[in-house]
Parts: sequence; structure tokens; C-alpha cells
Amino acid sequence: MAEENKQGRRLRRGPVTDETVAKALEAVLAELAAHRGVDPDDPAGRAHLLASIDESLRPMTQAAVNDARAAGLTWSQVGDLFGISASATWGRFREVPLEAVPWPPPLD
Repeated sequence: MAEENKQGRRLRRGPVTDETVAKALEAVLAELAAHRGVDPDDPAGRAHLLASIDESLRPMTQAAVNDARAAGLTWSQVGDLFGISASATWGRFREVPLEAVPWPPPLD
């Protein structure tokens, strides 16, 4: 069964990757590239930018899972949001104390 967000909209099982997400990520890449003086069209530069975004998303994702669990969602319900099993969700996100997750990440 799909969960509902605070606006009462049903959340789909698993992540949704579509044109809206792609455009938002391209905008983030462009802004980060401009800030760092990196060419986003250069393969190494793009890989570096994406690695930076990935590292920044990890603590945000962990915090969101911690919040969802604190709000009463089961491992199965959280797993549905990621499109993975309850046991895979537990293995990935189990009880990592928020203090252990550096957020905000240190600035370069």
C-alpha cells in the first residue's frame, strides 16, 4: 500500500525518475559547476560534480529515513518508498544515530 505525504498525496512504490527530476538535477549540476568553476560537459568534471552531490545526499537521505521511522513508518513502508525490501532497507539505514551523520556537510 502506498504511503501518503503531508499533502495527502499517495507516494508511489519506488523512486520516480522522470523529466522533472532530470531537469532539476541538471540545474543543480549547472549551479554547482558554476560555483566551483568546473565544466559540467567535461566527463571528469561531471563525474566529480555527481560524486559531490551523491555524498551530500547520503546524510539527507539517512535523516529522512530516521524521521520516517520516528513518525511510525515500518521498514517495509520505508522500503516501498525506495523500491526495495524491508530487509534491504534495514541493512542500508538501520538505526544510524543522526549524530553519526555529518549534516550539514563540511564546506570545501
